[in-house]
Amino acid sequence: MLIKDALAQSLAATKRQLLWLFLSEAALLLSLAGAVLGVMLGYLTLGVLQAVYPDFPMELPRCRWSWPGPISLRLLWSHC
Repeated sequence: MLIKDALAQSLAATKRQLLWLFLSEAALLLSLAGAVLGVMLGYLTLGVLQAVYPDFPMELPRCRWSWPGPISLRLLWSHC
């Protein structure tokens, strides 16, 4: 049991509240993992395409939001 769950239980949280806490934490972690894997898959795909078609101009975006942007959007959409 997580410390937060034990603390919530000691503060007389109901089983339903504990279940909601667990499910929301699981959804957040799965969303973050999916976003990170999606960005990594995009980088991998671009690397393969650059190796297969070296004459075709392809490059990664040189923006500081290329990593946190998709991850933060995925986290926002997961809680809608």
